[in-house]
Amino acid sequence: MFKDFVRSAQQLGEDIPEFYRFGFGSITLIILVVSLYLPFDHKLLGYEYLFMGWVGPFFGSFGWYAIPFMLWNVGRLIYGKRVAIVPAIIGLAVSTQGMLTTDFSFETSYTAHWRIGFYIWYGCACLMLPVAVFDHWKV
Repeated sequence: MFKDFVRSAQQLGEDIPEFYRFGFGSITLIILVVSLYLPFDHKLLGYEYLFMGWVGPFFGSFGWYAIPFMLWNVGRLIYGKRVAIVPAIIGLAVSTQGMLTTDFSFETSYTAHWRIGFYIWYGCACLMLPVAVFDHWKV
């Protein structure tokens, strides 16, 4: 009886990383989607940045390009694979550069004043690196 208990505890210990990965990946994906419907700055919502962000390099902002790296790691979490550290570092670096770029020169001068949606999106990028390091260290 005690051996069965030990075996079930060992099996539970092996399943925890899978549950952790799926749970954290799902929560992160939900937070990313919610951030798209919140205001990113004083004029635009997150989904508007999502559709227009690819033109950011014309104005010196590359923050939009962090999204594929974040989605790559979220997808790996949801499917129970290890989070890649290099895409997490690149995603954090690119999103930080996007955070520092606030002056966009359109036809008129436009300065972004970041709001809650942007900070939630940036927080997801910031969480990917510690999760990747923990995932490689723990498992």
